Amino acid sequence: MTVYQDLLAEAKRKVQEVSVAEAVDEIEGPQKPHIIDVREKSEW
Repeated sequence: MTVYQDLLAEAKRKVQEVSVAEAVDEIEGPQKPHIIDVREKSEW
């Protein structure tokens, strides 16, 4: 059975964190990225 820590470790290996500038470049590029906002509610 996969536990939370295993899922988190796998996600961290597969998901690339980018800066705002990098995100803007990707958004304005020809292939639109999938963006996941992971801020905490207090960070909005």
